[in-house]
Amino acid sequence: MLEHAPLTDAELVDAVSFAGTAVAAGNGTPGRLVWDVRPDPSSSPDVVSRGRDAFDPHTDSTHDDRPHPVIALAMVTPGEGGRSLLAPVARILDLLHARGQQEQARLLGDACFPFAGDGPDGHPIVRRPILTFDDRGGARVRYHGRILDWCARQPSGRLDDEHAAALDAFRSALLAPGTVSHLTLREGDVLVIDNHRVLHGRTEITGAGRRHVKRLKLDP
Repeated sequence: MLEHAPLTDAELVDAVSFAGTAVAAGNGTPGRLVWDVRPDPSSSPDVVSRGRDAFDPHTDSTHDDRPHPVIALAMVTPGEGGRSLLAPVARILDLLHARGQQEQARLLGDACFPFAGDGPDGHPIVRRPILTFDDRGGARVRYHGRILDWCARQPSGRLDDEHAAALDAFRSALLAPGTVSHLTLREGDVLVIDNHRVLHGRTEITGAGRRHVKRLKLDP
């Protein structure tokens, strides 16, 4: 995490350049290098990042063939609530194994889970794995609960029973006590997140809803 970072768009792009190059593609609609994440009553309810509700840990760009490797979140204005959430996929996988759910973990590597935009005007549904394993037993993750739930209600997005059970096992491990870390960001703090290995989210934004974060998506 960076502290006391400059908060203009141009300075933020430069500050996080050690982790990659900021790209506009896939960062908001329309895409831009720096996307403002704050409550906006005029936004569609499908744009959860611009609402006030809690946002369970997820990864970004789940519809893409190759999701952005790095996400940077810069705190411009802290507000009431809206604590940042982080959940490493390794922690989730360890819990699945501890629960004897190795088979469910294996099934999460099948390219059958439905991803698309979380609304009727989103992208067409595509099938992807939730977990991708490397030769050393490590895992990369692609997960967005709201999108998966929306897709599962569509005729083209349904899962068979064993993969639906594997998804439930993943969700249970994600939401189990001890999986998710809570952080309170101060003005000028910047979280630089491995989007392939760490899920991120936030608690409910309360009070006046002043919380304002700037989001950047980075490619190598």
